[in-house]
Amino acid sequence: MKPTQAALLIRACLVFLTVFFLGTLSSGVCKTQIMTDTELARVTGQGTTNLVVEGNTVRLFLDMHMETYGTLTSGKAGYWNRGIPDDPAFGWDMNWKNVVIGESYDTPLVIDGLVLAVEFTHDISAQDKSLARIIIGTNHMKGEISGDFASTTGAVNPEVLGLGGTDPLVMIRDDTLQDHSRLTMDGGFFLEVNLDGQSPERGVRALMGYPESAAVNMTFTGTDWWTQ
Repeated sequence: MKPTQAALLIRACLVFLTVFFLGTLSSGVCKTQIMTDTELARVTGQGTTNLVVEGNTVRLFLDMHMETYGTLTSGKAGYWNRGIPDDPAFGWDMNWKNVVIGESYDTPLVIDGLVLAVEFTHDISAQDKSLARIIIGTNHMKGEISGDFASTTGAVNPEVLGLGGTDPLVMIRDDTLQDHSRLTMDGGFFLEVNLDGQSPERGVRALMGYPESAAVNMTFTGTDWWTQ
């Protein structure tokens, strides 16, 4: 992958990730209202931020509780050439349209805990390290996501689609999810950006219905996801 391609990939992916996860914080409905002294006295809050640096990885955990109902007209990430120079195959790894996050105002999408992991090519203390991949998501997402999933790369637990069996639905720029316009989440949801231009794993993928260990170690299936 050329440097310019990598830069564009990072930019598109970060926009997608930020809008999908952090953007949910502002998509709810609220109004400004002056609170009384008694009401203010009853306000309490707590949260945990855990930062771990180990080897070539930095992991940040934010103990956040988010409830949201909103829409995303278009979410795209990972536009690059999956082919070869003589036979290019440009396209979007992720291309979701008219996405509705949550079922309704009364039944929002709920996220408990946000994970951000950044992995480098060498130990974090090395001078010649470079960014290898980014993982962002949550181990606890509950609720519905619906829309037109025109193109998806990654893997989906069949339970998310209301299907039987245990084998994941594995996709590479696939429109299979268009036949399943509703995702029913009750578990992990992660987006990975792999920037290694020499790796068959490069690009952007989503893991739906799998825990963080699957996103980090790619153990959600017995076969390599990129060979499916």
